[in-house]
Amino acid sequence: MQNFDFLKKLIKDMLKVDQGLRMYPNTNEILPVNEQGLTLSNYSIYLADACHNYRIHRLIEDFGYPKQETVGPEVMKDFWLLVQHQDYDLKLQQNCLENCDFEPSQKAYLIDRTRMQQGLPQIYGTQYIMINGERKLYKVEDPDNLAVRKKEVGIED
Repeated sequence: MQNFDFLKKLIKDMLKVDQGLRMYPNTNEILPVNEQGLTLSNYSIYLADACHNYRIHRLIEDFGYPKQETVGPEVMKDFWLLVQHQDYDLKLQQNCLENCDFEPSQKAYLIDRTRMQQGLPQIYGTQYIMINGERKLYKVEDPDNLAVRKKEVGIED
Protein backbone atom coordinates (compact mmCIF):
# COMPACT_ATOMS: atom_id res chain seq x y z
CA MET A 1 0.00 0.00 0.00
CA GLN A 2 1.33 3.42 -0.93
CA ASN A 3 1.89 6.14 1.65
CA PHE A 4 -0.40 8.87 0.37
CA ASP A 5 0.24 10.92 3.54
CA PHE A 6 3.79 11.43 2.29
CA LEU A 7 2.47 12.44 -1.14
CA LYS A 8 0.04 14.94 0.42
CA LYS A 9 2.82 16.48 2.53
CA LEU A 10 5.14 16.71 -0.48
CA ILE A 11 2.51 18.52 -2.56
CA LYS A 12 1.66 20.90 0.30
CA ASP A 13 5.35 21.67 0.91
CA MET A 14 5.92 22.35 -2.78
CA LEU A 15 2.93 24.68 -2.88
CA LYS A 16 4.25 26.64 0.13
CA VAL A 17 7.44 27.36 -1.81
CA ASP A 18 5.52 28.13 -5.01
CA GLN A 19 3.15 30.58 -3.39
CA GLY A 20 5.73 32.00 -0.99
CA LEU A 21 7.83 33.15 -3.93
CA ARG A 22 4.91 34.37 -6.02
CA MET A 23 3.15 36.25 -3.22
CA TYR A 24 6.27 37.96 -1.91
CA PRO A 25 5.89 41.76 -1.98
CA ASN A 26 7.11 43.47 -5.12
CA THR A 27 10.88 43.61 -4.85
CA ASN A 28 11.49 45.79 -7.90
CA GLU A 29 12.22 48.79 -5.68
CA ILE A 30 14.99 47.03 -3.74
CA LEU A 31 16.41 44.57 -6.27
CA PRO A 32 18.08 45.56 -9.50
CA VAL A 33 16.05 44.97 -12.65
CA ASN A 34 17.88 43.58 -15.69
CA GLU A 35 17.35 44.50 -19.37
CA GLN A 36 14.40 42.08 -19.63
CA GLY A 37 12.69 43.67 -16.63
CA LEU A 38 13.42 40.69 -14.36
CA THR A 39 14.62 40.69 -10.77
CA LEU A 40 16.22 38.05 -8.60
CA SER A 41 12.68 37.25 -7.44
CA ASN A 42 11.69 36.25 -11.00
CA TYR A 43 14.68 33.96 -11.31
CA SER A 44 13.90 32.39 -7.93
CA ILE A 45 10.41 31.54 -9.19
CA TYR A 46 11.83 30.00 -12.39
CA LEU A 47 14.28 27.93 -10.36
CA ALA A 48 11.56 26.70 -8.01
CA ASP A 49 9.33 25.80 -10.98
CA ALA A 50 12.19 23.78 -12.51
CA CYS A 51 12.77 21.92 -9.23
CA HIS A 52 9.05 21.30 -8.88
CA ASN A 53 8.94 19.95 -12.43
CA TYR A 54 11.44 17.26 -11.49
CA ARG A 55 9.55 16.45 -8.29
CA ILE A 56 6.17 16.32 -10.05
CA HIS A 57 7.51 13.84 -12.60
CA ARG A 58 9.00 11.75 -9.78
CA LEU A 59 5.82 11.71 -7.71
CA ILE A 60 3.78 10.68 -10.76
CA GLU A 61 6.30 7.91 -11.40
CA ASP A 62 6.17 6.77 -7.76
CA PHE A 63 2.47 7.26 -6.94
CA GLY A 64 0.68 7.63 -10.26
CA TYR A 65 -1.33 10.72 -11.12
CA PRO A 66 -2.88 12.19 -7.98
CA LYS A 67 -6.63 11.73 -7.63
CA GLN A 68 -9.10 13.30 -5.24
CA GLU A 69 -9.77 9.80 -3.88
CA THR A 70 -6.16 9.46 -2.70
CA VAL A 71 -5.13 13.01 -1.76
CA GLY A 72 -8.45 14.81 -1.24
CA PRO A 73 -9.83 17.93 -2.94
CA GLU A 74 -7.63 20.44 -1.06
CA VAL A 75 -4.35 18.76 -1.98
CA MET A 76 -5.68 18.12 -5.49
CA LYS A 77 -6.19 21.88 -5.84
CA ASP A 78 -2.62 22.43 -4.62
CA PHE A 79 -1.32 19.95 -7.19
CA TRP A 80 -3.34 21.65 -9.94
CA LEU A 81 -1.74 24.99 -9.11
CA LEU A 82 1.75 23.49 -9.25
CA VAL A 83 0.97 21.97 -12.66
CA GLN A 84 -0.53 25.28 -13.80
CA HIS A 85 2.90 26.86 -13.25
CA GLN A 86 4.72 24.29 -15.42
CA ASP A 87 4.34 26.33 -18.61
CA TYR A 88 7.57 25.06 -20.17
CA ASP A 89 6.37 21.43 -19.88
CA LEU A 90 3.25 21.39 -22.03
CA LYS A 91 3.28 17.58 -22.20
CA LEU A 92 3.11 17.36 -18.40
CA GLN A 93 0.21 19.81 -18.28
CA GLN A 94 -1.67 17.90 -20.99
CA ASN A 95 -1.02 14.53 -19.33
CA CYS A 96 -2.31 15.88 -16.02
CA LEU A 97 -5.40 17.22 -17.77
CA GLU A 98 -6.06 13.72 -19.10
CA ASN A 99 -5.19 11.75 -15.96
CA CYS A 100 -6.04 13.89 -12.92
CA ASP A 101 -9.56 14.49 -11.71
CA PHE A 102 -9.30 18.24 -11.32
CA GLU A 103 -12.47 20.22 -10.66
CA PRO A 104 -14.15 21.60 -13.83
CA SER A 105 -13.02 25.18 -13.13
CA GLN A 106 -9.44 24.00 -12.53
CA LYS A 107 -9.49 22.07 -15.80
CA ALA A 108 -10.75 25.18 -17.56
CA TYR A 109 -7.82 27.26 -16.29
CA LEU A 110 -5.34 24.57 -17.31
CA ILE A 111 -6.95 24.10 -20.73
CA ASP A 112 -6.66 27.83 -21.37
CA ARG A 113 -3.08 27.82 -20.15
CA THR A 114 -2.07 24.98 -22.47
CA ARG A 115 -3.87 26.54 -25.43
CA MET A 116 -2.12 29.84 -24.79
CA GLN A 117 1.26 28.06 -24.73
CA GLN A 118 0.40 26.64 -28.16
CA GLY A 119 -0.61 30.04 -29.54
CA LEU A 120 -4.28 29.00 -29.70
CA PRO A 121 -7.18 31.12 -28.44
CA GLN A 122 -8.39 30.18 -25.00
CA ILE A 123 -11.83 28.69 -24.37
CA TYR A 124 -12.76 30.01 -20.91
CA GLY A 125 -11.09 33.42 -20.77
CA THR A 126 -8.94 32.74 -17.71
CA GLN A 127 -5.54 33.89 -18.97
CA TYR A 128 -4.16 37.41 -19.26
CA ILE A 129 -1.02 38.89 -20.76
CA MET A 130 0.80 42.16 -20.15
CA ILE A 131 0.86 44.61 -23.05
CA ASN A 132 2.69 47.90 -22.45
CA GLY A 133 2.36 47.40 -18.71
CA GLU A 134 -1.38 46.79 -18.95
CA ARG A 135 -3.12 43.50 -18.16
CA LYS A 136 -5.15 42.32 -21.18
CA LEU A 137 -7.28 39.22 -21.73
CA TYR A 138 -5.47 36.76 -24.00
CA LYS A 139 -7.37 36.01 -27.24
CA VAL A 140 -10.57 33.99 -26.79
CA GLU A 141 -12.33 31.56 -29.11
CA ASP A 142 -16.01 32.46 -29.72
CA PRO A 143 -16.08 35.46 -27.34
CA ASP A 144 -19.86 35.87 -27.75
CA ASN A 145 -20.46 32.64 -25.79
CA LEU A 146 -17.65 33.09 -23.26
CA ALA A 147 -19.99 33.82 -20.32
CA VAL A 148 -21.95 30.63 -21.00
CA ARG A 149 -18.82 28.47 -21.08
CA LYS A 150 -17.52 30.05 -17.87
CA LYS A 151 -20.81 29.40 -16.11
CA GLU A 152 -20.80 25.75 -17.24
CA VAL A 153 -17.52 25.14 -15.38
CA GLY A 154 -18.27 27.32 -12.37
CA ILE A 155 -16.10 30.35 -13.16
CA GLU A 156 -17.68 33.61 -12.08
CA ASP A 157 -16.98 36.86 -13.90
